[in-house]
Amino acid sequence: MLRYVILFLLASVWEPHSYGQLVVYNNGKEQSLTEKNIQYYTSDLIDFSDSALLYANKEWKALQSDHIILKDIPQTIWFRIPLNDFLRNGAADFVQIKEPHINILKLWIVKDGEIIKSFVKTGDNQVYHSRPFATSSFIFSLHNDKTYQDCDLIIATDKRHSRYFVPVYFSSDTVLNAELKKSNWILGFFLGFTFLLILLYSYLFARLKLVWVKWYLVYLGILLLFILSDNALLFKYVYPDFPFINDVIRPVLLTANLIPYLHFFNAILKLKKNAPQLYRLNKWLNWVFIYLLFFAAITSYRSNYFLQSFWVTAGRVITPLCIIILFIEAVYCWYHEIKYAKWVLVLTFCGLYQVFIYIFFQYISIPYSAYVANSFYFRYLIEICIMLMVWVKTYKIGKEKRLNAS
Repeated sequence: MLRYVILFLLASVWEPHSYGQLVVYNNGKEQSLTEKNIQYYTSDLIDFSDSALLYANKEWKALQSDHIILKDIPQTIWFRIPLNDFLRNGAADFVQIKEPHINILKLWIVKDGEIIKSFVKTGDNQVYHSRPFATSSFIFSLHNDKTYQDCDLIIATDKRHSRYFVPVYFSSDTVLNAELKKSNWILGFFLGFTFLLILLYSYLFARLKLVWVKWYLVYLGILLLFILSDNALLFKYVYPDFPFINDVIRPVLLTANLIPYLHFFNAILKLKKNAPQLYRLNKWLNWVFIYLLFFAAITSYRSNYFLQSFWVTAGRVITPLCIIILFIEAVYCWYHEIKYAKWVLVLTFCGLYQVFIYIFFQYISIPYSAYVANSFYFRYLIEICIMLMVWVKTYKIGKEKRLNAS
């Protein structure tokens, strides 16, 4: 089975991609940045005022390549995009920034240095109601207005301590609506199957009282919260006026999910009985992870960028290290033919693969693609299939035991 999973993951990576940190699409087709005469500017100040824009007008730099590479600098980055080509092609009804985790985002439309329109400042670090539309990405209406002829779109961004990536989509009304429907369908698919797994494993726990099932349910609960957070649904419905929570909860949930997974790993493989040394190692890892996560959340409370940067970097080292250890343990258990080991091996391999995809992308070692941007969901799709098969197998074993007992 692991062989087929590896082939699936490799095939998923083989698709159109971009090495740049700015990509511009016109109704779904990627555009040449140099042909569109797009310019950029960086600033040490977190200033998104109109006066800052007027200063930027003196500092624009022309792109020398279609693949702009800007390292993870603690600066704001501004882009200047001429609108004429998009207006002619009928794709300027809306502009969408498909990066829901940009901290601060501000747009203007300017002509000959004069501001024609100023959009409300928004971003992941602003209250939810600052978003022009109630969506996870940032969508701005342009209405293809004739007054925007010979104008430029200015995009000012701030996203610290992680890879800067700004995907800009110019879309007609028809294309945007079709895309939003597709995104909602995909989100509904993953939410639906997550609830299905929770119901199935809750039933299994009620019937068999297996410890590993209990920990998998905790894992699923945190996973569900992460999906809701990643799609800005928690931000929208639970804490719309507290952007700091939104800024912290997503990485905390993604990291914290390793804690119930460690317990699940120990319980389903019965390491306390089958491999006591591995069991003790995992208990130690679990407590180290809990303490580090607690201190990271507490010390980051006041939005200290230095501490947040430190913990983000630490997480990119500690998390894959823990998963590597679990993967080696899973190989050991599979070699010794411990029950459920082959299923756990595939699950852990997929988790390890996704973590490395994320880390390599953050450090600009691999290009952007739809797969890279959604690697978590590809991995979770495989997990859904595996855990449905595990449920069927466990249910059959439990049913046979009850029949034999009677």
